[in-house]
Amino acid sequence: MILVAAVVVLAGVAIAWRLFQQYGPQEYEPQVQRFSNITDDGINVEFVVRKDAEKEATCRVRARSASGEEVGLAEVDVPKGAEPVVSYRLATSDRPVTVEVPACGPRRSR
Repeated sequence: MILVAAVVVLAGVAIAWRLFQQYGPQEYEPQVQRFSNITDDGINVEFVVRKDAEKEATCRVRARSASGEEVGLAEVDVPKGAEPVVSYRLATSDRPVTVEVPACGPRRSR
């Protein structure tokens, strides 16, 4: 009985750890602050990235049309700073209705 309880507790801890890694605080946390100047060929976006102040980052910025189709995609470099605000004009192939920053990571060299 004690062995079964120990196995259940260990399984619970393993599941909790996995969920924390997947959904807990991330090393890079982007958040769109606002978007504006929507035209048939672009959109302005302002976003902030919460991260270690000594790290630079690269973020993917994506725009979608009213049908949900991706109409613009770019990789944008983010400077050092704990919560730098980035302003970027994303070129699009059709009129966008929204923009998102789905992911950021360590700065990529190009």
